[in-house]
Amino acid sequence: MDKPKKTEDSKIKNNPGDINPGKKSNKKSASQTSPFTQNQRYYYLYQHATDGLFILNYDGYFRDPNKMCERITGYSKKKLEKIHFSDLLAAKEKRFICYYFELIKKRQLIPREEIQIEILAKNNTPKVVDLHILNAIFEEGLIQASIRDVTEKKKLQELLINSQRMECLGKLVNEVSHKFNDILTAILGSSSYLRPAFGEEEEAFKYIEAIHKSASMGVDLVSQLMAFGSGQKFHPRLIDINIVVKETIKLMHSKHLLNRIEVVSDIPEDPLPIQIDKHQIMHALMNICHNAKDAMEKGGLLTISTKKVNINDDFSLQNIGLRDGYYINVRITDTGMGIEEKTLPYIFDPFFTTKDVGKGQGLGLSVAYGIFKAHQGTIIAKSAIRQGTVFDIFLPAPSRSSTSSSKFIMRGEGTIMVVEDEELVRRITINILERSGFKVICAEDGEEALELFKEKGDSIDLIILDVIMPRMDGMETFKELKILKKDIRVLVSTGYLPNNMSTEFLKGGALGFIQKPYTAMELLKSVSKIIN
Repeated sequence: MDKPKKTEDSKIKNNPGDINPGKKSNKKSASQTSPFTQNQRYYYLYQHATDGLFILNYDGYFRDPNKMCERITGYSKKKLEKIHFSDLLAAKEKRFICYYFELIKKRQLIPREEIQIEILAKNNTPKVVDLHILNAIFEEGLIQASIRDVTEKKKLQELLINSQRMECLGKLVNEVSHKFNDILTAILGSSSYLRPAFGEEEEAFKYIEAIHKSASMGVDLVSQLMAFGSGQKFHPRLIDINIVVKETIKLMHSKHLLNRIEVVSDIPEDPLPIQIDKHQIMHALMNICHNAKDAMEKGGLLTISTKKVNINDDFSLQNIGLRDGYYINVRITDTGMGIEEKTLPYIFDPFFTTKDVGKGQGLGLSVAYGIFKAHQGTIIAKSAIRQGTVFDIFLPAPSRSSTSSSKFIMRGEGTIMVVEDEELVRRITINILERSGFKVICAEDGEEALELFKEKGDSIDLIILDVIMPRMDGMETFKELKILKKDIRVLVSTGYLPNNMSTEFLKGGALGFIQKPYTAMELLKSVSKIIN
């Protein structure tokens, strides 16, 4: 029988390491593929996996870590194989993971889920990884495992959680502040109403003054809380941020708040215009500088710099609340004791403080945070123990300016409707207006206001309208009133305006706002501005 002729295909030899050894493939050639070639193929996949893969022997030492494992830890394969796995664990993880490892060795624990741990990479760089140990354990006493670097993912999650927590706190603070504002409005209005009825030498006058002073202190506290919750009304105008920073430093020096502190300012000569409420931003900057001063009890260096920066995608993604575009960056750096890592996420919470009892309310930084948020900006803190603290403030650079001015003339003529659901606030507002010569019609809510306006609308010169009311809120009432009389004059009275409602009121034709709590003089000034 003749031998079969050799074909060209039969001459092709499988080259070890060649993933595609020939153009043609059949069962015979596949069976003749050497084990070395197949191992090499799988080893290539092992080495280039997107997770860090490695093997541990029963003594706890690494065997054959892949390239991603080298990249995550920062050590070469040769160096890793001389390291015990526990040497890469953060101190808080060692006890648990070592115990976990012993249970696996004894076959008393079969790992089913990955766990998240903190490791110390090269140069003691902390990293967060997901650790997964395979269920299968090699007969020769080897355990296969993998790690995935989730450090950046963890940071973004924490930023998002912190942002949501601060948002919830802000909403809670606004709701509580609104209730307190109604109470304080009644107290301040009553005390200012009673003042003229008594002489300064009379004992009753002294008590009225004490009440008024205490209520005013309450107003300051609520004002700070509302600044944190972004529920306070601001008056932004175009101004050079460099002037604001210089005036803040000068003011702190004049109040002797920077004793033993050396202040260095790195401020460019060219102006950096920005649309802000000057006094609120100064207040926020002073709070941060005061906090820095307290951190440098024995003296130190306080550095303040300003510049214009362009925020890109990467930075805005890592700092929730920022968008791409140009921002004014104010950086405040101190050489104080620094802040612990575990404390850092909470420093902007209201009433959170690390100071001794009686040395601080814990509102300074939370107020600053609220003010910057209300300006569509943010503040970022970086710190470490004995390395000082850096506060980076980012405020959006403006596109155009706007200014306004008004002249006040006091006068007491006309008819005013007061729409207010809180009885004490309604009563004292009526008394103040009637004493000043105004005729007053009152309504407890929006529905009653509409009924009264249908009857007496032609005689009403102004409506003082509360925002938060039962049955029909201020905005709904306002819209219905404008349908009944397009040119009706409305003064909005509120402790805070949720969801940027102020813009909607102004677009609808509201002529002004009065912030609760208010004094008798503040109320009369606001009313006279509109009526005159």
